[in-house]
Amino acid sequence: MPPNPIACGTRFAEKEALRQLVRDALRALPTGERRTASAEACRHLQESKVWAEARSVLLFVSLEDELDVMPVIRSGLATGKSVSLPRFDKDSASYTPARIGELSDLAPGRFGIIEPGLQCPETPLNHLDFILVPGVAFDARGRRLGRGLGHYDRLLRENRALKCGICLEQQVVGEVPEQSHDIRVDLVLTPRGWLQIEPRS
Repeated sequence: MPPNPIACGTRFAEKEALRQLVRDALRALPTGERRTASAEACRHLQESKVWAEARSVLLFVSLEDELDVMPVIRSGLATGKSVSLPRFDKDSASYTPARIGELSDLAPGRFGIIEPGLQCPETPLNHLDFILVPGVAFDARGRRLGRGLGHYDRLLRENRALKCGICLEQQVVGEVPEQSHDIRVDLVLTPRGWLQIEPRS
């Protein structure tokens, strides 16, 4: 059965309203507090069992309004993990993982986002066992609100890797509006620690 256009329109409006609400909260967050919160979240991840057991990871370079995960990238490289980041493919107009060997492999790409250079080899999605996922908002059921372009949903779809959302406390909300194409995460990490994810009904 095709999706109900009225329901889809309502969900879209709800998502846009929530994006604006969270962005307003993040703009009010002092730079020093954001820096401290980022360091705490990265520490929790690096001390976790899931990070210790991960071998091939997909990470990302944070945007200005996101929690800074550069310490996690450095940790992955230093401990011998296979570290990949999303790189925009203009032919498919989508992102694909590409492996880096060092931070100097990174360069500004599509939309000014830092990504692996063209010399970096692609990483097959089925080679990944851990994906760190950014988002505008998350909830206790693992639902994620992205930026509205669907790039991460396409990366996460049909992927068996452990999907871990990471965000600031201001980005955890009571409920994220969900549509059929949205992909949930398995874990959510904040500066205070791991969010208890409720079982899926």
